[in-house]
Amino acid sequence: MLEVAFDLIDKEVHVDWPILKRALVHSIWTPNKKYTKEGEDIVCEELTEEEQSLYDGYVMSTRKREFERYGIEVNTNAGAPNKAVALVRRMLGVQYGVKKRKVVAIRQWCAVDDLRPVSLNLVVQVIYKY
Repeated sequence: MLEVAFDLIDKEVHVDWPILKRALVHSIWTPNKKYTKEGEDIVCEELTEEEQSLYDGYVMSTRKREFERYGIEVNTNAGAPNKAVALVRRMLGVQYGVKKRKVVAIRQWCAVDDLRPVSLNLVVQVIYKY
């Protein structure tokens, strides 16, 4: 899971299948651990009791939203190894600015206080650059 966290945390991905939307992965939570980025390092920490309760809520709300809204059933087995949840910051829009005498697009993301849980199985990694 550490390799997955290294590949996804603080990276741009797509979520909300079937109409994919851009998002930025903030952290990844599993039933016992959470993976976050501090500086340049990926940190793995054990979940506290309060965080485990939060994780359970994330899993329940994610399952409900994915099944009722999209007809997707992910991580249904109690012992499923891929019961991970990615907390993402959705993209709000694009702001244009000037850098080095060129117009550039600067993506605007939701605040960290507005993280949204998404099943890790449904995160689509951006594999191309244009």
